[in-house]
Amino acid sequence: MAQLTRQQAEEVKWALDSLQGTVGTVSRSNLLQTYANYYNGDHSLLFATPKFLETFGDTFRANTENLCRLPVDILADLLQVTGFAALTGEDVEADTQEIWRRNRMAERAGQVHKNTGLFGDSYVIVWPDEEDFPVIYPNLPGNVVVRYHGEQLGYIVQAAKYWVEDGFARLTIYTPELITRYRSRNKAATAPGAGSFGLYETDSVPAEQVNPYDKVPVFRFANNAGIGSSGESELRDCIAPQDRLNKGLCDLLLASEYSAYPQRYALGYEVKIDPVTGLKINPFKSGPERMWINENAAGTFGQLPQSDLNGYMTMIADARMAFSRVTGIPPHYLGMDTGGWPSGEALKTSSDRLTKKALDRQISYGNTWADVLRFCLQIQNKPDVEMETLWTDPTPRLSEIDSWNAALLEQQAGGLKSRTLQSRGYSAAEIEEAKAASLASQFGDGFPMRSADDEPVAEGVEA
Repeated sequence: MAQLTRQQAEEVKWALDSLQGTVGTVSRSNLLQTYANYYNGDHSLLFATPKFLETFGDTFRANTENLCRLPVDILADLLQVTGFAALTGEDVEADTQEIWRRNRMAERAGQVHKNTGLFGDSYVIVWPDEEDFPVIYPNLPGNVVVRYHGEQLGYIVQAAKYWVEDGFARLTIYTPELITRYRSRNKAATAPGAGSFGLYETDSVPAEQVNPYDKVPVFRFANNAGIGSSGESELRDCIAPQDRLNKGLCDLLLASEYSAYPQRYALGYEVKIDPVTGLKINPFKSGPERMWINENAAGTFGQLPQSDLNGYMTMIADARMAFSRVTGIPPHYLGMDTGGWPSGEALKTSSDRLTKKALDRQISYGNTWADVLRFCLQIQNKPDVEMETLWTDPTPRLSEIDSWNAALLEQQAGGLKSRTLQSRGYSAAEIEEAKAASLASQFGDGFPMRSADDEPVAEGVEA
């Protein structure tokens, strides 16, 4: 491998430093691993003492309740791409549908949305295959970093992807002018330093390749990102209430096991000693067809009151409510509805914050998807057009009765019939057919039907 130039060495160092950097006081890799652990149900259990953890940790780990999947999966479920439309009127539907279908993006787009919500950031890399067809490669945030232009907000001037293959660390750096590939000189279990890399080429791929598209082919999806900052995971504020929920569940199980049952006692009974062991003998055994007898006529039996578990239940409910507050997930998703299933209108109202979050992500993710598809068309030498991403409506569905009642109220308030029918899901052709049928019923079968371009012709008059 050839020695790197000074500029190449600086680029490699930037990539490795960015990948191994910190978010606040936590390393980037550790933070991503924490989010992955909590999403998968591998939670940190909070106990009063190390002895408690040693005794009960393994027992209660399987009895935790994982709520951390909900904010990620629910948001991803609400983000369904239906297509793309050109803002300037060109017809791009056929081309974009072919790109979307051949890349199996009906499935992979959902994976990108889930990873973006889980980790805060996610990436896709676009590059043509041997037939010059654009291929969309989803990538995890732990493997990719980007650098933005200092003045042009949102414009990526450099990107890097790091991964390990066959024991060697691999690194590819993308710029608008050049794509450069590196590999570590030796196999390494951990990420090597910048000085351990050299240019890497194969028989089919050169170490340095001119970028013919004058643009970095890496696209970043950021979840709720501020200006100049990384995206935020949907789990960022969920870990604390999840830990409190697990603590409440563990305490509840422990209390129900050891102190929720009534404890009985005997007074005035002379306890016998085992002559062999020297230990006291317990003569009382609970169970069916068993009776406790005290030989001392003055002796008595008694029972201590069982422990009240309501405090633990309140703690668990408070943790669920905190989870609902920080995520925007309606309480009935968390099993907190006490009045049965909510009506369609109540469901829509309680989901308002979650719906607005989904609409916000549709704007953010949609801009990135539009850039991805625009770049794909550039690879195919198609005309450059501005596009928007089309999505399914994330608003909760009303019941059929509630939906029609809302449509009738809109109609009574002066709404257009066509708009009312459109909101009910009728197509433009079906609406025109309904209008024609309505006119025919008013004027009889002899009413002349015509297209919008025809001149009106009265019955009985020759044209």
